[in-house]
Parts: sequence; C-alpha cells; structure tokens
Amino acid sequence: MYSETTEAEKFDMVLELISGLGRTVFKLFQHPSLAIVKAAGLIMKAIIEEGTPEMAKKMQDLALAEGALPRHLHTSLFTASSDNRLLTHRSEV
Repeated sequence: MYSETTEAEKFDMVLELISGLGRTVFKLFQHPSLAIVKAAGLIMKAIIEEGTPEMAKKMQDLALAEGALPRHLHTSLFTASSDNRLLTHRSEV
C-alpha cells in the first residue's frame, strides 16, 4: 500500500533503516506531540505491513519489551483534555 508511491528499492531500504533503529523508534511514542506519536504509529504500521517477516517480528519483540500496548491503553484511557480534537486520535494511536 505505502510502497505504491515510492520506488520499491528505496522504500525497502527506508523500512530496513528505520526498523534497525530499534528502541529509538519506540521512544517516539512517548513524545508529547500527538502528531509525532501518530507518525510513529504510521511508520510502525508500514514496517509491519510492508516489511519482511523478520522486520515485523523484531518490531513485535520490541513492542513487547517496551510495554507498548499497556502504555497506549493508559494514554488513550486517561488523557485529560478539553480539546475535542484529541478524541479522534485516541483510537488511532
């Protein structure tokens, strides 16, 4: 899906480089800017859907090691804000 707009070799190279960053990618999920968190989620989705099975497995292992699901669940359930625009992003992150 994402690779339709980018040359296959370049796209694969970018995915490989990003997946090689490991825990650094997961630190983006803790950024105070919701735009950064959302972008990190889209990058992670691209790695899982478009990358090799090894890349997806590595991201899965890192997600488990970093406690990604409990952290996102906590954020989505307990983010207090009067800004209604944040409600649309809660389930997307």
